[in-house]
Amino acid sequence: MLISVHIAETKCQITINITTTTTITLTPAVGVPLLGWRAVDLSFELAVSQGGLPQPGWVFAQALTATLDYTERAATVISDEGQLSLLWWSGASWLPAAEGCPPPVVARQPTANRLIVGICRAGWYTLYGPTHQQWFPYLMRHYNLERIP
Repeated sequence: MLISVHIAETKCQITINITTTTTITLTPAVGVPLLGWRAVDLSFELAVSQGGLPQPGWVFAQALTATLDYTERAATVISDEGQLSLLWWSGASWLPAAEGCPPPVVARQPTANRLIVGICRAGWYTLYGPTHQQWFPYLMRHYNLERIP
């Protein structure tokens, strides 16, 4: 089964092979600021439910392949497209989406404005890239900003 979702000017395709009746919902979201990193017009929540009941913390037995296409305009604030990363919110911090997925697939194609990454958990995802953004200590202290690993 192939799911194709359009979020802002970005297209996200996720290939899924599921053997039981499962509902997967992709909902557009808004990226949050991170010190030195910028969201690249692609944030979403991947929610899973079975029999109408939400399955928070769902982990897929095999990684889903997400193909993320972004525009040149969306990437203009990124200082190095080769470092774009799809991050997953663990509930405590942002982690690389492919971390802990069997196998951890990540393919960066900056000339095609594309990132291919394996994801294996339900939750919030945002595409981030490094930027020359500067935060004053006051903002860091009062807005609880964190660094990406």
